[in-house]
Amino acid sequence: MTTLQKTALDKLLVVEPDKQLTDLIWLRQPPCLANPRNFLKVVERLEFIRHLNLDSGCLKRVHQNRLLQFTRTGAKSTPAHLSRLDELRRYAILVAFLIEWSASLVDYAIEMHDKMMGKLFNKSEHQHGKKFQRDGKAINEKVRLYAQVGQALIAARDESLDAYQAIESVLAWEKFISSVAEADKLARPADFDYLELLDNRYSQLRRYTPKLLETFEFKATPAS
Repeated sequence: MTTLQKTALDKLLVVEPDKQLTDLIWLRQPPCLANPRNFLKVVERLEFIRHLNLDSGCLKRVHQNRLLQFTRTGAKSTPAHLSRLDELRRYAILVAFLIEWSASLVDYAIEMHDKMMGKLFNKSEHQHGKKFQRDGKAINEKVRLYAQVGQALIAARDESLDAYQAIESVLAWEKFISSVAEADKLARPADFDYLELLDNRYSQLRRYTPKLLETFEFKATPAS
């Protein structure tokens, strides 16, 4: 471990002049509700740890039980207590905790993203159903109207009558034109899917997804 890394670790245990907490206490703060603001806070802590450039490979040389002990100590001990430890033990505890905690922060961030996406899908689905229920009467009226128009057209064809006159026997041509425009507004996508409504929630996604894509590298699972 370099001198700069040791200095950075020691700084985690002191309160900087422009802060109210030590960086260690700040890093250990648990994530709150899943929303864009809290997601960015989790990623900020994750990036802070990543910038320390700690070597996760060093943990492989530590027995699992010992590593667990170091991690628990780093998670619970006060900065003052850690400051009083000898250098070797202090750095071992901090490195073990920070590397393990960074993995937990990754899990928290992805879990937050999953929850936020789940909420967006649920809200869109609810909005889709509510909108369909609201427009139900108008849709039913249009279905009944076009059923009448269809019957008139079928009868006109069977009797070799004019199709336009058949339509106007049900309603005036101007009203028919208006009804087509109204039907177009009432129509849903061909697959009757609520996903189209996600476009309306783009602003919420835009608040955190750029940082999501910047921070994490996603890879596809190899085909079986």
